[in-house]
Amino acid sequence: MHDVPDVWVWTNCTSGIYSVREGYQWLMGAQTSLLGEESWNWIWRLCVPSNIQFFLWQLCHDFVPFRSVLLYRNLISSDLCPICNQGSEDMFHALLSYPRAKDVWSFCLHKSVTPPDRDNLRTWMKEFISNVGPIGPIIIWKIWCSRNKCIFEDIKHSVQEIGAQVLSSLHHILKAFAHPTSHNVQQLARIVSWQHPSINSVALNVDDSVFLNSNLGGFGGLIWDHTGSFLHGFFGKISRPCILHVEILGLYHGLKFCWDTGFKHVVCHSDSTTIVDLMQKDLNVHHKYGNLIMAIKQLLRRD
Repeated sequence: MHDVPDVWVWTNCTSGIYSVREGYQWLMGAQTSLLGEESWNWIWRLCVPSNIQFFLWQLCHDFVPFRSVLLYRNLISSDLCPICNQGSEDMFHALLSYPRAKDVWSFCLHKSVTPPDRDNLRTWMKEFISNVGPIGPIIIWKIWCSRNKCIFEDIKHSVQEIGAQVLSSLHHILKAFAHPTSHNVQQLARIVSWQHPSINSVALNVDDSVFLNSNLGGFGGLIWDHTGSFLHGFFGKISRPCILHVEILGLYHGLKFCWDTGFKHVVCHSDSTTIVDLMQKDLNVHHKYGNLIMAIKQLLRRD
């Protein structure tokens, strides 16, 4: 074996050759074991819009710019709360113990909230949200938004106004994430055979699939002219997919590809009645994929 030269070996795979993919998988595995909290999947599984999910993730990583965080990073000289001037503005104070925040929690939940000490706050937040459901993250988000309005725009909302915003958002979010039942699903006629688009138009066929065992999903599409001749195609993939998310991504990338390629008159074919329903109805701004749906609607409105 003395003829074999000394080389660097990546011990986390059988080939011994390092790749970005192998490195990423190793880092994610190490992060999960270090965190010891099933990573952060509990956040991404919450039935709330993605901006609220991301805010919770920022809270758990000390990325939210409370004044205590800014002071720690030597960006400001004092962490005193700019609203009450009576304590350090950290997550505990701004979202839970500040008098107005406590009143909002009592107003929305009809009971007082007594979190533990600061050291166990993140563990308590996970358990608390799992017990109260989506209203917990919504209250946290609305309190934070209200603080920013007060500090940066001098707009002060009453407890009742913040509570009304919370309850309104909860109503729309529960509606957006509700699973349709058989009695309220409108049966639409399905087109079995492919239909040719008119002259000077193209047809966009999009489809998707999710592989549950590999935790991957993919989408793609084909573009045809009025004679049925193939013009272009596209595809993409996504990890940790939701079937609805993959369907929306397929439609968005298909329409964007058509526009970027120069096709302005497009007839889109999809086998998802859910997608058709979302495109025909007014946008629900609280929908989990509201930003993508808005982007699709903007593409459809282009001349």
